[in-house]
Amino acid sequence: MAMTEAARKKLAEKLVDLQIEIAPQLAKMDELKDQLRAAAIEGKAGFTDEVAGKGTVEVSAERKAQFKGLMPMLVAEVYLALKDAARKKLHDDGLVEDKKIFTKGAKPSVTVRLA
Repeated sequence: MAMTEAARKKLAEKLVDLQIEIAPQLAKMDELKDQLRAAAIEGKAGFTDEVAGKGTVEVSAERKAQFKGLMPMLVAEVYLALKDAARKKLHDDGLVEDKKIFTKGAKPSVTVRLA
């Protein structure tokens, strides 16, 4: 049976109320996570800390963006289907230039697992 609009709105209200209730704790958690990320950056390594009987906190190492390669700036399928001589001519004529492609950088992630 489909949920009624009234029931859906009641769930939405409960969710909003919970979000309001936990907002201060979430802000405190974000501050603590930022401090743990800073520790991972300073130590140049991730780490896992166990809190006896409660759980663990895992902090991953920082990952910088890395150069991946060159990618033609055209419709790739069409460009790549051309013969080598045709591709070279497009480059020589200045119609195609290679663009450096990098991996995405990421700040250290923090995972909390309850016991």
